[in-house]
Amino acid sequence: MRSVGAAMADSSPSRPLRRDAQQNLDRVLERASRVFAERGLGVALADIAAEAGVGVGTLYRRFPDKDELILAVYQEKMHAAVGKSEQASVASDPGAAFRWLIEAGAADFASDRGFRELVLGGLTESLGWARSGPPTALTAAIDRMNASVSGYLAVLIERAKVAGALRPDVEPTDVQLINAAVQAIVGFASDARPGIEQRMISMILEGLQPRTDVVATLPTPALTEEELGRAVRSTGRPRR
Repeated sequence: MRSVGAAMADSSPSRPLRRDAQQNLDRVLERASRVFAERGLGVALADIAAEAGVGVGTLYRRFPDKDELILAVYQEKMHAAVGKSEQASVASDPGAAFRWLIEAGAADFASDRGFRELVLGGLTESLGWARSGPPTALTAAIDRMNASVSGYLAVLIERAKVAGALRPDVEPTDVQLINAAVQAIVGFASDARPGIEQRMISMILEGLQPRTDVVATLPTPALTEEELGRAVRSTGRPRR
């Protein structure tokens, strides 16, 4: 797995930085990663610069748009999310792999508020500090991640249905709603009972198992990908 400094190299000039400049960049990325994880993506760049011990001008020269800093911090986690979904899609036990993927996602989101906000809400609005122009590299990276994860998830769900581990009406869009529900529980009750989301995950997954005694028809169909996208975008706060 690449370091955050290596992840940034994907969108940086190839010319090597001076040693002191590289150290400053590594420190900024490390502190930004910690601050975003603890406090979310709404933290001001000036606060991150102060945490890293650099001037805000230095930060803006390296990251003219806050989205660029967010991408540098979370690019590696986005690659990892795709890797986990790919791994699950080819697992020998698709039912167990589906549960593992839900639990792994819940753990990633619960431990990192910024990543939770990045993936589960406000893909354009909550990240849009300068959204008057065309989509940024961050938006494109999120779209690529979502498309890849959805593709692998669709394969996994179909395999789990065939194996008799999931009810026949489960769809990939249901998984993001499950993630959102679990993280709402994390925000609501994790201080009172750390790990309470695992109880909820077990209840939810039990409800996703096929029933042989009755035919349980769900009251409404799953969201389409387009509907899910609109729902996610509507959670963002107004542009600044």
